[in-house]
Amino acid sequence: MKTFFVPGILMLMLGGMAHAQSVPPRHADTISQKPRVVELKTATVTARKPLIVQKAGVTIVNVDALISNTGVNALDVLGNTPGLLVDDDGVITLKGKSGVAVFIDGKPSQLSGADLSNYLRSLPSGTLDRIEIMSNPPARFDASGTAGIINIITKRSNAKGFSGNITGNIGLGIYGSSNNNINFSYRRDRLSLSGNASLNVGNSFFSSDRSRTYTNPNGSPRAFLPEHYFEHSNRVSPGGRFGLDYDLTKTARLGINFAGSAAPYNEWGDYRSRFLDAGGTLDSSRIVNSHLRTDWTSGIMNISFHDKHFSAGFDYYSFHDRKDQVLSTSIYAPDNTLLSKDDLLPHQPLASHIYVAGADYTGQLGKTARLEAGWKTTGTQNNDISEYADRVNDTITADATLSSQFLFRETVYAGYATLTKEWMDFSVHAGLRMETTGASGHLPGNSAHADTAFHRDYTDLFPDVQLSWKTDSALKHQVFFSLGRRINRPEEGQLNPSRFLFDKSTYITGNPLLKPEFSWNAELSHVYRQNITTTIQYTDSRNLILNTYQQLGEVFMVLPDNVGRVINWGVNVNASVPLTKWCTSIVYTEFFRNSYRQSQMVAGPANAGGNTWLISVNNQLKLGRGWAGEISGFYRTRLIQLQSIVRPLWYVNTTVRKKLWADRATINLGLRDVFHSRVFRRVIDALPQQTYSFNNTVDSRVLSLSLVYQLGKTGNKADQRKNDMKAEINRLKSGN
Repeated sequence: MKTFFVPGILMLMLGGMAHAQSVPPRHADTISQKPRVVELKTATVTARKPLIVQKAGVTIVNVDALISNTGVNALDVLGNTPGLLVDDDGVITLKGKSGVAVFIDGKPSQLSGADLSNYLRSLPSGTLDRIEIMSNPPARFDASGTAGIINIITKRSNAKGFSGNITGNIGLGIYGSSNNNINFSYRRDRLSLSGNASLNVGNSFFSSDRSRTYTNPNGSPRAFLPEHYFEHSNRVSPGGRFGLDYDLTKTARLGINFAGSAAPYNEWGDYRSRFLDAGGTLDSSRIVNSHLRTDWTSGIMNISFHDKHFSAGFDYYSFHDRKDQVLSTSIYAPDNTLLSKDDLLPHQPLASHIYVAGADYTGQLGKTARLEAGWKTTGTQNNDISEYADRVNDTITADATLSSQFLFRETVYAGYATLTKEWMDFSVHAGLRMETTGASGHLPGNSAHADTAFHRDYTDLFPDVQLSWKTDSALKHQVFFSLGRRINRPEEGQLNPSRFLFDKSTYITGNPLLKPEFSWNAELSHVYRQNITTTIQYTDSRNLILNTYQQLGEVFMVLPDNVGRVINWGVNVNASVPLTKWCTSIVYTEFFRNSYRQSQMVAGPANAGGNTWLISVNNQLKLGRGWAGEISGFYRTRLIQLQSIVRPLWYVNTTVRKKLWADRATINLGLRDVFHSRVFRRVIDALPQQTYSFNNTVDSRVLSLSLVYQLGKTGNKADQRKNDMKAEINRLKSGN
């Protein structure tokens, strides 16, 4: 199947582009990927949002433009988005670069790592409107995110009266899952109400085949350690949001929003290891059985005021996580005689509170210039406790060596100013942001550890420049350039030296010595008829934060470290290729290179870097009589990282949709990862006298059935078409 799939995608891409050259030029004022049909006598308008719209400094991806985005979660949506990659751990990269900051409705999510991926898994795709990708965001956005930011915009309606939709979804892989949500909005006179409620149930598995080979200094084998990991997990995630807006005047609005979610999670793990000598003879074996339970909850409150020139707001975030685990380890002799058995009992509660306050001003300077300025303060307080105990023969003893507490505080003060000037075909945006950071960490001592603490203060400037040039009024050619400086501060979880154990010889820990990471990003894009976008990118990062792998005696450890310098450059092309009247192929392809310079803390050799190429093709089918479909494929060559090589990856998805009941409802049937080829293969080849390889498989082949039903009055078709056209015109004017 591999030999057919990859050449097949290449033939489809090349054939589609060759066909596109024979297609007559589109009408000059077409913005979307499909031409709009306008009949002046009857005022009939047919408009569909394109998948991708390129604007100055931002790439907009409309979530509903992909049928396959129905009935999934936000992390799946990001995985379907051109230019974004999501690995098996839920880590998001943008155009080959790590260090992506995720925003929700223009505000930082305040989450990272596993907490961020868990939150995105709990967020249904039915609540999302669009994804905004910015490699160099304007200065009004936080400077965090060295690779740029992903701004997830949720659905909110400005239509008068009541409107909304209900989405129900059932997915069946090896295990079953369900993603369900309801969205609503109500607007009357000065009052607007909006909200959503969701319930996601996920059952999944994680299977990993691993192999460690230990060698002597002369390269001959010394020992082998084959391993098999299997985890079965269950997650139930209720969540909701409620917002109220009141128009004080024609230009002033007061708003308040509440959001909350929970994600109780259970995971049962079975980890088996066999210790072999140089000749492959079994020395001993180990079986670790684990039961992990986490109770994760979040609460968010926002109060805001917006006027014509002034806005202000206050945000409060509260996150709580409690992990309880039982790790039972049994060691066996070659004849399967039990040699030892013990239990490790981690208890790890976390409480995080974040306070944000800020204000912004926008004013016109003449007819074609605009000034923006503002300030912001963000305060973070975390209390992370790790308590470990050993249980042997029903006797429980506290383990002070593994136990710890980490108190973390961080305050960021920020101010910015931007100036935007527009001419007939040319615009310039220049901004400067200053951020002052104060961070402190405290590890109270216990019987095994001394009391330690650290404090850091630093102030940095973050300029950004964006240029836009329209070569003609018909938008046949557009050119965009952006340049900016970004920062990635170490998160609390990356600084916290407490351990998360798979077993007593394999764990993940933090690094209190981490420094902030900085980068300069530059991008040059050319857009042809809003149909073909070509982008050249360059990023120079210092102190890049990456997970590194280290072997300390018999212990294998994963910890974050600063890489001295990383250069990333690449080129990507996105094109909409009309193959026939009923089939349009959306092609995204990207080539990039990462070049690393080794950190002194990394033991052993490190990879200098390497090239990666990827391609995704989404074929959108119009089948008539309310039927539509998608067939999509993805392929990526190997990815070179600091200490490891990620093997090539490919998969195919397919979806079919039918509109029902006068277009009030749609039913979707999809199959993700048709050939179950989404296997993440990695080789860690930069450890001294050791090679570590593993193949990770998840429950990725899923048959999914979704039903979406529109609520509220839709009015007559003529009025609806008029409202749709007006909304589309306003969207294009506002740049949202």
